[in-house]
Amino acid sequence: MAVVHRIFEMLATEGATFYAVQHELKRTGTPSPSGNALWSHPTLRMIVLDDVYCSHTYEEIAELVSPEVAGRLEQEESYGIWWFNRRRGEMRKVVEVGPDGERVYRKRYKEMQKPRSEWVAVPIPTPAYPASG
Repeated sequence: MAVVHRIFEMLATEGATFYAVQHELKRTGTPSPSGNALWSHPTLRMIVLDDVYCSHTYEEIAELVSPEVAGRLEQEESYGIWWFNRRRGEMRKVVEVGPDGERVYRKRYKEMQKPRSEWVAVPIPTPAYPASG
C-alpha cells in the first residue's frame, strides 16, 4: 500500500508523469507487481483507475450492494470497491500441424469481460485516496 500511496502522491501532488513515476520507482529499487525492475505504463494506469483505491461514500456503495451488506457498513466511512465476477476465461484445445508434419495439440486461453450487470461490488474499507471521477 505504501507503493500505491507513493504513486498517487507523485501523480496528484507532485504532478509527475507516468514516465517520471516509472523511473523513480526503478531508481528506488521498487519492483513491479510482476517482479520487474521497470514498471509498465499499463500497470501504473490500472492502479490509478482501480476502484479499490478510489474513495466512495456510503450512499454510492449502498446503491451497488444488497441491503444486508449496506446494513453492515459504517455510514460515516468511505469505501473502495473490488469488483467480483468481472471476467470469464475460456480454454479450448486446438490441433496444429508442426513443421515436420506431426500433429501438435495445444490449449488456447481467451479471457473476456462479462457484462457490467453481472459484476458484484465488494466494499473495501478505508481507501487511501479521493475518487478520481
